[in-house]
Amino acid sequence: MDKKLLDYCTTDKQRRVIELCLQGLSEHRIADLIGVTRSAVQCQKRVVRKNAERQGYSPEHDMVHAAPSTHVVKGTSTLYSDDGQVKQQWVKTNLKQEDQLEGIKNALDEFLQDHKGKSPRVPKPKKKLKNQELAVVNIGDAHFGMLAHDDISGENYDCKIAANRHKDVFLRLMNNAPECDTIVI
Repeated sequence: MDKKLLDYCTTDKQRRVIELCLQGLSEHRIADLIGVTRSAVQCQKRVVRKNAERQGYSPEHDMVHAAPSTHVVKGTSTLYSDDGQVKQQWVKTNLKQEDQLEGIKNALDEFLQDHKGKSPRVPKPKKKLKNQELAVVNIGDAHFGMLAHDDISGENYDCKIAANRHKDVFLRLMNNAPECDTIVI
């Protein structure tokens, strides 16, 4: 049992199982001590090893450099010398999904702060609203940030065109929406 596996325990029970394994106790003895079955002990050990592997730590596979906790390892490539020793190793990682979402949220918050109060006023819809209906407006991809020239693509396109088209379509949708109190955008 590898002492570094303690770094990959996510519960107190996992930590206790690994600590008892490090003391040299058998799975049967550990199960008796903590009041679970032997298969539950094996399961805890498997989960901890998988946690370590996801982070890039698996010495039996020559993976000894773990990725930061914000990343998951999506693959490794290892170059071995003629005598079987590791010569070089490449570790490929990805951001964990929750860290990606947090980064997107932070970027959006910053964008909104930078643009607060800069949008023109949008006129109210012309229709009176009722409380018995609901309108749903699904905003498609307006390709903001795309740049195209008519001599290459057959049509000009840029952020200004995207904004104008988006505004025109949105106003048309609002003016043609059913009379309702609530609109989901």
